[in-house]
Amino acid sequence: MTNKNKDVVISLEELKREKCFVCYDKDKRPINPKTGRYTSIKENSWRYGEVVEGAHRYSNVTGIGVILGEYSFGNLCGLDIDNCIDEFGVMNTTAQEILNQIDSYAEYSPSRKGIHCLFLATKQTKICKNNKLDWCKCLELYDKDRYFTLTENLIIDKPITQKQYECDLLIDKYFCAEQHKPKPKKYMDYRVISDNISEDEKLLLRGIAQKGQLHDIWNGARKSKDESSNDLAFMNSLRFFSNGNIALMKEYFIKSPYFAQKDDQHKRKCTERSDYLDRTIAKSFE
Repeated sequence: MTNKNKDVVISLEELKREKCFVCYDKDKRPINPKTGRYTSIKENSWRYGEVVEGAHRYSNVTGIGVILGEYSFGNLCGLDIDNCIDEFGVMNTTAQEILNQIDSYAEYSPSRKGIHCLFLATKQTKICKNNKLDWCKCLELYDKDRYFTLTENLIIDKPITQKQYECDLLIDKYFCAEQHKPKPKKYMDYRVISDNISEDEKLLLRGIAQKGQLHDIWNGARKSKDESSNDLAFMNSLRFFSNGNIALMKEYFIKSPYFAQKDDQHKRKCTERSDYLDRTIAKSFE
């Protein structure tokens, strides 16, 4: 753990002169401000003026994001505290304590129910999320290959500051491996499959247990950036291993770890829109 911070700060105005920004759409997908099309933030970034121009030029652009990662001034790290502000605008006391401890630039998320805090640090863990807390919906920490929406609705009006020591403390408290031991997966061992289920379901459970495409997608693998394409690929595998049993296809789609990883918007799309899964199943039979 680092024992002291280097005296490094960068103001938001200085940051805006760097090439570290991107546009995004209503689904938070990154958009190229020069073309209005989807892009990869691992390969592309732009200056603030360019993304502001793109936001005015293209109607599909909802906002501006800042890309986390290594720059000449240091490694830009971001903390996202989701759903820690109530309907009256009151911040949870634990979230406030974390902000006080980090003491770097912080702003409201677009919904004003969450917080984005930017500082300079390198994350000493591969764990990025903790959604097992009772005082916020999810605590997320990233230092590369992600962008944070930039609202400039300030909570802490301070420069982005070197905070390696505080980042290490945060990781020790909320992102250590012991807090994230994987839960045992259900339906993964064909040797203990009950005899009281149908042959179609036995076949499906064996397909989930064995190494291969169904096993990978079941556990959350996504080969495309398009959610609908991923859903169809999953449904194709479910159809094959269930002998086309539509009831099992729909049941196991919803109970899968793949579905559990979806955000709330996509979960509602699958469960509240009765036609979506039915159409996806129909496509899999085509």
